[in-house]
Amino acid sequence: MYKNLKTMNKIRSAYKARGNANDGNLAAIILFINSNGDYIPDKNGVFNGWQSNFITESTALLATWGISNTNDDWVDVIDNAAIWNTAWQAAKPLMTNRTHPLVVAMHDARKNYKNAIRYFVQNYLARSRRVTNEQRATIGITIRKNTRTYHPVPKDRVPNGRVKSVSHLSHELRLTDPATPETKRKPAGVKKYIVYMAISDIDVTPEEKNFEVVGFTNSYKFISNFKLSQIGKRAHYYVKWIDCRYQSGNPSMVFSQVII
Repeated sequence: MYKNLKTMNKIRSAYKARGNANDGNLAAIILFINSNGDYIPDKNGVFNGWQSNFITESTALLATWGISNTNDDWVDVIDNAAIWNTAWQAAKPLMTNRTHPLVVAMHDARKNYKNAIRYFVQNYLARSRRVTNEQRATIGITIRKNTRTYHPVPKDRVPNGRVKSVSHLSHELRLTDPATPETKRKPAGVKKYIVYMAISDIDVTPEEKNFEVVGFTNSYKFISNFKLSQIGKRAHYYVKWIDCRYQSGNPSMVFSQVII
């Protein structure tokens, strides 16, 4: 949701520039922008203004969204709008002939109307790439986030790594989160493991500059394959976590195994 006044004023100005700045429409826009929860207003009077704007603006945009005005679910919205409008006119506050049965009928009409709107929005608009955020603001529904919330890799720990099994010309590595070592799950913020390796004579400890990236894995395991000429040498490893921006965390402890 847009929560700051500067952004709200920008959308208000853009809305006025298109010539749509009547009180009901503008109220619906501001209501939507200031809302922190449901996009459909609670109070009947405000709901009436919102739904009127929703129908008017959505009708004009249906073709842009690739939706026919004879679409069954849209027709259901329109039919329920007519029922609501009739019920609202008969039972809105301060009407002299307002009765309890009319109020009950109005509440029933609103409930059915809201269900029809929600179904239409959820199935045709909520996840559609054809519906721009400006259009979402115009019709008063939830604006999509353009980006996912960024989570960096953990800073309070590093991954664990070990050689789980050894076979001819192959090592299988097991990579885990030390906070949950018995599970395969990566911690929040981690996209992949990046694996570094250095090969040395069996009694030689390699320097940091000797390690090279040998692969990435989304999984809790990684397979290293070797050449015949490397039999009898030792493979040394360390791993890092990387996030969705490919920023890496700190390296794990070095672990190693002989190549057979």
